[in-house]
Amino acid sequence: MQSQTPRLVVDSFRGSRNYLRAADLLAAAPLDGDLVSFYFFARSVAHHPGYWHPGGAEDAAATLTIRRPEGAEEWAFTTDSNRPVMTRRPDIDEARVLINPKLRNDRLTADLDDLHSLWDHLVAAARYGGSTYFPGARWYFAYVRGSRRCVEPVAGRELALTIGRQRMQFLELNFSIAGAHAGVLGLIQRKD
Repeated sequence: MQSQTPRLVVDSFRGSRNYLRAADLLAAAPLDGDLVSFYFFARSVAHHPGYWHPGGAEDAAATLTIRRPEGAEEWAFTTDSNRPVMTRRPDIDEARVLINPKLRNDRLTADLDDLHSLWDHLVAAARYGGSTYFPGARWYFAYVRGSRRCVEPVAGRELALTIGRQRMQFLELNFSIAGAHAGVLGLIQRKD
């Protein structure tokens, strides 16, 4: 089961990748139960260990704005370019993350489990649908605008993604959980 306590630190690569996954940055982010909404923006590809901290940072690899009932918080994910990543964790088997995926009428649905984070489910769903609509293209998280539904338990619920809009190398996917809108995932197409 995924821990609801944020780690704040990301210091390992997954599989053969030589960058930190946005899904792992989000899993480590301080997204907890009292948030109303949030906006995550990946400013650059992170190749070194890093951590989330309150406030902004001009050299941040990612930024996060969290709206809570009492106001907004700004967070930054800053990397330490003097430290190499020393650990590799097993890669996520995206083919096994999606449970009962169905692609109908430009809408992808799949069941969610408690073995993977919502972010891993979104990555797997985006790749599954993307391989159908954009064969050969590789898409990466650019931003996520999300609601409180993103931090609620998701096991046993249905995830649905639909294409929102596309402009040049950018693609927006609307996603819902259990039939209720949960957010927007912005993707950018990059060459590996």
